[in-house]
Amino acid sequence: MSKIYFLYFLIAWIIPLLIYPQMETFNELLKADIMKQSSVLKSRSNFSKVYLFLIKRNRSSSFLNSLKESKSKERLFDATLNQKQIKAFNIEKQSNQSQMNDYLYLVIALSLLLLGSGFVYNKHVKGTNMILHQKSKLNELNDTKDKLLTIICHDLRSSVHALKDSNAQLKSSLENKNYEELDQLLHKNTIIANGAYSLLDNILHWALLQTKQLYFHKDSVHLFSIVQQIEYNFRPLFAEKALVFENHVSENCFIYVDLDSLKIILRNLLDNAIKFSNKNGKISILTQETDSDFCTLIIEDTGKGIDQNTITELLIDNELLCKKTILS
Repeated sequence: MSKIYFLYFLIAWIIPLLIYPQMETFNELLKADIMKQSSVLKSRSNFSKVYLFLIKRNRSSSFLNSLKESKSKERLFDATLNQKQIKAFNIEKQSNQSQMNDYLYLVIALSLLLLGSGFVYNKHVKGTNMILHQKSKLNELNDTKDKLLTIICHDLRSSVHALKDSNAQLKSSLENKNYEELDQLLHKNTIIANGAYSLLDNILHWALLQTKQLYFHKDSVHLFSIVQQIEYNFRPLFAEKALVFENHVSENCFIYVDLDSLKIILRNLLDNAIKFSNKNGKISILTQETDSDFCTLIIEDTGKGIDQNTITELLIDNELLCKKTILS
């Protein structure tokens, strides 16, 4: 009989342990069941069994309390461990974020440094190129100035020297009262002065052309009348060498051109034609009509002419040539 009760109570407190996961509920149920069984035994006047049930109840309560305390400690340990892991994870996350921020700031700083260096280098290169360009233009202008001064001094020296000798002869003729020779010398001085003026005009025009300061104002002009004006200014020079001048320009020819530039070109060409022509020679200016809107102006003389190399150099733009090919 006692074995049956023992097995009954053993099953009675093991089964609720398996069925009820919550320890507090299981403890209350176990106590209630033991008290119920004790009451039954007590009603049967089986006090020894009641005592044994009470001892088992206390043991069961102690076991359940220790199990509950163990579970509580385990939960507390798990909670503490989770908090430490979370804290360690947060610390590691902050450290990684801080490291990423440092890398980002470093990349931004390097980018700004590269951009600043590139800007400074580009500005330096532009400044250097500008200085080199200005230096090149300055050297070119200095070379042009030196050659221009050389040409002016060489050509004006001969004209001034001829005028000086003519004035000395003029003074001597005046003292000797040789009026016939005096008239010839005055005429010669006029020719020399006109030649020097024409030379200076050509030099000024050439200097403006070389320094890109020459501006053109184009207009429609009557070419025959312009050639007549140039012929009138050169009559003393023609007479000195007994040259014959013929104007065969068409009276119906009108050209669109800058008037001052045209006069300078014609004077320069006639200067060369007179200088390189022999006495009793002939100079002719004529036009040749074409099918287009242009006309060809031709200047012919009986002089020694110009070789092909000099003609090629004359046709090169901005070429600094010798005085005999440009300004003579």
